[in-house]
Amino acid sequence: MRGNDASCSRGSQYAVVTRVMGDWLYYSLSIAFCLALSLLLSSLRPPTGKPGTPPLPPGPTALTALGPLLLLAWTSGNIESIIRIYRAWYGPVFTVYLLPSFPVVFVADRDLARRVLVQRGAAFADRPRANFATRIFSSNHHNITAGAYGPLWRVLRRNLTGKVLQPSSLHR
Repeated sequence: MRGNDASCSRGSQYAVVTRVMGDWLYYSLSIAFCLALSLLLSSLRPPTGKPGTPPLPPGPTALTALGPLLLLAWTSGNIESIIRIYRAWYGPVFTVYLLPSFPVVFVADRDLARRVLVQRGAAFADRPRANFATRIFSSNHHNITAGAYGPLWRVLRRNLTGKVLQPSSLHR
């Protein structure tokens, strides 16, 4: 009889453990699903800016998968074709959300880029404070696209406008 009591006890313990693990798995998966759904829904709408700031230019919706796809296209050499497509859809100035809360404004027109960088350079020069990952990917802000306005940025801009954006080199 004692053998039966032990096996019965083990069976009931197994049932309790199985039920507890099943409940734990159910609740964990439910929480993970709710988090994923809320992230997806929050990424479908572009984040709103501070009150009083002008709206960003139009662009594709802020899908979370767009950032990695754009980065993949950039590394494979297809970034120009993506920019051409977006320019045809949204015009020469458009916003792409690399992350749901990280908008990047592209200027895809030669004349507008010259006006932005040369004629109104000081107004568009400064950048928001960057986090650690952004500093790594932007060479610690030692480039013209991510650098803060200051002496280094002015040297980079002078090199860009003096060598690359000269009208004689642009119309070749």
